[in-house]
Amino acid sequence: MQKNRDGRSDELKAVAIVAVVCIHAGLPYADILRFCVPVFLSIWAYHYEQGLSRRQDRTWTYAQQRFVRLLIPYLFWTAVYIPLFHTSSEWRSVPPNVIVNGWLGGYGWSGQYFFIILFQLTLLFPLLRRYASPLPLWIVIAVGAICNPLADYYLFRSYVASGVGDRLFVYWLPYVFVGIGLARGTIRPTLLLMPLATATLLTPTEFSQLLLTVPRASPYLVVSVTVGSLAILLAMGPTTREPSLRQLRWRQVIQYIGRNSFSIFLSHLLFLNLGGVLFDMSNVSIRVLITGIAIIGGLGLGVALKRIRLGILVGQ
Repeated sequence: MQKNRDGRSDELKAVAIVAVVCIHAGLPYADILRFCVPVFLSIWAYHYEQGLSRRQDRTWTYAQQRFVRLLIPYLFWTAVYIPLFHTSSEWRSVPPNVIVNGWLGGYGWSGQYFFIILFQLTLLFPLLRRYASPLPLWIVIAVGAICNPLADYYLFRSYVASGVGDRLFVYWLPYVFVGIGLARGTIRPTLLLMPLATATLLTPTEFSQLLLTVPRASPYLVVSVTVGSLAILLAMGPTTREPSLRQLRWRQVIQYIGRNSFSIFLSHLLFLNLGGVLFDMSNVSIRVLITGIAIIGGLGLGVALKRIRLGILVGQ
């Protein structure tokens, strides 16, 4: 681990990736874990800001490098999952705009939309960070916290707006700016806000009720997820202070999962799909077991690819 790397960023990523796998495994009440994507975005911005602060003389070169390192795994795993989840007969019957906007544009496999968001933010980040001084930063966070739920409840009643959905970068700006603020020390986490994180417990009820009137609403823009995610980040986000030299063993394990969360994110669908073929996934205990196997399998695959010098396929 890097000397100046706050272990809490890896711990948050570990919790977030476990949440992602639980959601995709279809575990009961998994909607309470929807904070995972906002947390991932914020930690991504936190490390991106730290990286750019060390490369002031080659900002755009660094941004382009990060874009390419995203593009390669996106192309590889899309090539893996599209044939797995879409039959050749579908290719022949589905209109080209559905393939481009859907299968290749974020809805081809679970989690693919995350790449579409990151592609936009990776290129825009060097510009966005210029407006992250304290006052604009808090304005963006506050406006986003208010406007995101409003978009979900009202704007997404429009067929066009809901068709674009939450893939548009603007919905994720509050979390990006939180990440920048944490990296710069503008935001100092306080545990006093942690009780607000319990708002995520209301997500299953809020989202199910919203779907009755807004069928294509986003689970990530509802009030409970917005409030809960921001509370988690503002209460337990990473800082720039020197980490403790001594780490408990269990924290080291969690941080290891966090540092390798991208390989789990990219590959866990393989293990979940295989589990669905071999086992009765209607059994909740089996789903929990397969979820654990998907996490361990993702870690193992990441190690294997790195050893054969193909770590780039899992972002390493």
